[in-house]
Amino acid sequence: VCQCAEPVLMLQACTNMETKPIRSQDRMADAHLDMFVATVDGRPAGRGGLYQAGDIGCVKGLHVAPAFAADGRVATALLAQITTLARRLALPNVCTQAPADATEFRAALLAAGFIPAGQIVEYDRT
Repeated sequence: VCQCAEPVLMLQACTNMETKPIRSQDRMADAHLDMFVATVDGRPAGRGGLYQAGDIGCVKGLHVAPAFAADGRVATALLAQITTLARRLALPNVCTQAPADATEFRAALLAAGFIPAGQIVEYDRT
């Protein structure tokens, strides 16, 4: 269960944006996954979550609607909410994946304190 009881204003410079946890009755059927929804002026702007496996957290399902993606504020707010939850859960390790061509997302991750720690090579069997 997410520990945030009320919606949280995420950025003082953007007071019309907030993120809030999906309430328990709307929760996915996975007790290890907490999802957040960002809204701007009441409109859904993005979503993202934290999946917990033991003492490892993983940012999952981070997506920002194209209309709100340009300035990075929604991604930044979601990552702030996710990393705050990871700290509350005392997770020493939080990871995620970012495609090489996702420059805005990679910049948001760096700004949130993530560091590149390796590269995943994909293999296809034909």
